[in-house]
Amino acid sequence: MTDKHTSATLPLPLGQAIKPQPGDKLPLAFVRKLGTLSAKPQPPKPDDPKTRRVPVAADWRWHTDAVVDEAHCLRWQGRPHDVALPYSARYGTLSGVVSCLSLSVETLRGLQACRRIGISQAPALAGCGANRSSAPQRLAHCRSVPVGISSPLVWCSPVVIPAARPRYGCRYVHHQPARLQTACTKLYGLPRAQEMCRYFPTTPARRPPGQFYPQPLPDPPPTPRLPRACGPVPPGDKLQLNFLRRHVRHHPTMLPLPFACGYTSSIPILTGYVMHIQVTAEADGKPIQALSARLRTDTGSFCWQGSVTLYPDDFAALKMDERERGKEAIITLTINGEPFAFMAEDYSDNREFGRRTYTVSGRSVTARLAADYAKTKSGVVQSRLYARQLAAEQLQFLPYTLTFWDIPDWLIPGGSYSIGDKTPMDVLRDIASAAGGFVESHPSRSQLSLRPRWKTPAWQLDVPVADVTVPDSVIVSVSGQKRIQPRYERVLVWADHANGVGADVYRNNADRSAEAPSLIHPLYTDLPVCRAAGTAALSDSGTHKTETVKLPLSDEYSLPRAKLGQIWQFNEPTGRWRGVVQGVDLEVSRDSNGAIALWQTLTIDRYLDK
Repeated sequence: MTDKHTSATLPLPLGQAIKPQPGDKLPLAFVRKLGTLSAKPQPPKPDDPKTRRVPVAADWRWHTDAVVDEAHCLRWQGRPHDVALPYSARYGTLSGVVSCLSLSVETLRGLQACRRIGISQAPALAGCGANRSSAPQRLAHCRSVPVGISSPLVWCSPVVIPAARPRYGCRYVHHQPARLQTACTKLYGLPRAQEMCRYFPTTPARRPPGQFYPQPLPDPPPTPRLPRACGPVPPGDKLQLNFLRRHVRHHPTMLPLPFACGYTSSIPILTGYVMHIQVTAEADGKPIQALSARLRTDTGSFCWQGSVTLYPDDFAALKMDERERGKEAIITLTINGEPFAFMAEDYSDNREFGRRTYTVSGRSVTARLAADYAKTKSGVVQSRLYARQLAAEQLQFLPYTLTFWDIPDWLIPGGSYSIGDKTPMDVLRDIASAAGGFVESHPSRSQLSLRPRWKTPAWQLDVPVADVTVPDSVIVSVSGQKRIQPRYERVLVWADHANGVGADVYRNNADRSAEAPSLIHPLYTDLPVCRAAGTAALSDSGTHKTETVKLPLSDEYSLPRAKLGQIWQFNEPTGRWRGVVQGVDLEVSRDSNGAIALWQTLTIDRYLDK
């Protein structure tokens, strides 16, 4: 019968004797819940598993070849270890074997048309040391295993195995005699592991020649790139830190630095734009006055081309006629904080009534890697190098660096590529062209980058997020030239030597009937470069339209300077369209009032096919 408890009593079963306890612990031993048993229930013991009989299901046959003499023998030396955990084994009564078959083997027939194999005697081994092995320790705690009497065999039937068939056409196998083992070291005590006994040179596996590997296009759809809340990533030398301060009081121990994004992610649509333009010019670090200037580049060029109009006094300070080749003056134009540098290579004079000016033109400093300044090389690249390593070798010991490598990187076997009669810039352009790319020069530094002409296939320009979206309100003028050419759906890419590979690059979900002219280049030695070259060739085919767009240049309104290879989107009243930037032309001029005008004219390659 359960006792009733009042509010003044608690059911505390004190089942543990009183012992000295620390003062911070309450000696209340709660051993079980109210209404439960104190003893732990014992789980039921499982039954012994039933003995299962496995019948003999199949009869297996095998063929053993003749044994060949071993020329290189290895000595194996073991070291016994103690048996730490011996286990006892229990065997049940053996089951009777039913339906056994007796085997009768006939005499093998003689082999015909076989030749004798001559094997020379192996030379004796000299200078080999004896190995000492310690005696194994005795096993302890082992149990004897009782084995019952096997049951008699019943229902046996004879089985006839046919004789082996005669062999014809046996060839004579020649084995060279084993080499004499020399320089053997005598070992004492326990043997040591022999490392690096023999060296086996290996080379990368080669693909069979004369085979084209299918490369379907396009790739799986890429993951959509989310637009950054603060716009494009700024360059490393122009990190934007907008410190926004509220007009409130703060505790002196808490520094209020609210990092907020004050960048406008899109070009605003306004009725008018007020732009502040700042242009400065220098010649070898000394300021000069520029009346007008022009800078341009495209994917077919490897450097920037610049020109500036100067007064006679500033032109005389350049001393162009007195300078040696390779020591030209460096003219630097800084447009809205971005420097552009080029060498003063050529000039022309302009004479008008009461006025005389000079126009100085030149190229960026990376032009010194071309044939006008650099010497050609000779020879064939004998080492196995990756394409980026080969490009870096051309700039070794020169004040030039590779900044960005956006084209594929692939392995070029030794003896596959010749640099004869090529300057460093010729090699760089050859590598970029083989991968469907181009060489881009930094506007002011001695830096080069290799980028693809088509970041994505031409028929997939609408898939990625555009680098810049331009509204109709900032477009000054647009003119286009349509060109119609055959649209190809496949192209064969291969090399003209034994180390190359071949690839069949084609547009997916197409009949592959229209084939472009084959692309042949000695640098086609791996599938990634073949795929990139095929993508560029198929993107260049079809109907295109070259758009010439004139725009202002202002970072204040999120309208940056265009870069080659970028994807720009233009929202016109008749609809939006996209294209790839193939050329950039910057023009700085002054009007009659002395105000500076800055425009950028973009050459956009627009793909019209689907």
